[in-house]
Amino acid sequence: MALKERLNLKGQLTLSFIQKNNKTVLNKVYQHPPLRVSRVLYPESEEEAVVYLVETSGGMVAGDENDFGFRLGENAHVRMIPQSATKVYPEKEGLWSTQRFHVEVGENAFLEYAPESVIPFQDARFLSETRVHMNDSAHLVWGDILAPGRKDKDESFQYKAVDTLFEITKDEELLCFDRFSYSPSENERQLGLGGFDTFVYYATIWVVSPSLHRNSLAEFQSFLGTAAKTRGAVTEVEEGAWHFRWLSNDLIELKKEMNHVQGKVKEIINEYQR
Repeated sequence: MALKERLNLKGQLTLSFIQKNNKTVLNKVYQHPPLRVSRVLYPESEEEAVVYLVETSGGMVAGDENDFGFRLGENAHVRMIPQSATKVYPEKEGLWSTQRFHVEVGENAFLEYAPESVIPFQDARFLSETRVHMNDSAHLVWGDILAPGRKDKDESFQYKAVDTLFEITKDEELLCFDRFSYSPSENERQLGLGGFDTFVYYATIWVVSPSLHRNSLAEFQSFLGTAAKTRGAVTEVEEGAWHFRWLSNDLIELKKEMNHVQGKVKEIINEYQR
């Protein structure tokens, strides 16, 4: 008997956090395979909850859909860490692998989303949508990394298409709408301005917080892109909103610089909240 084809997976993970007695707790959770959440950890203090986001299938195939919903209530402080990179397998019959995030960050709440790689395999099609709704007093640090593919398999820029959308609305007003759409075969991996130049990794961090001030940018600009194989820059979108961007040829070097940025930003926000 022939093996049946794998059915498309429709993963769902919905998490709600509140602060109770100066402790951030996970008060509601819904998880549907292949998505799961770890138990809540408190490595530094009970005010900050840390959770790992788990994808149990080993990767997304054509037609798979993963939907994430995160809600942080007033004063909640949460750090979310993807357990591993998101592997995207080749497209089939024109179907895309789709990932969606719907995020709500309440009054004086603080959400950190740690950056991890999306790895599109040869012939993969990947669609990602992230929509964040924030209170004016809320804080957000959100990172993403796009890998060129499986470099050890000589699959760099062999995917068919990657299309990502990142949107932030603050108190019902659109703060950012960031779209990245790239098809290596159609674009012939453009070099020069507007392309990847000679680099292969593309990464971003969005930081939105009332604690940010323009005079703090100089400190970040002094070390961004100083590593040998990485180039970085930061833009002040408006007061209280920064956008960091990187191009790199070294994932370890890139993550080290991104972690440094997140650590510095966290210090600024924590000092503001005291």
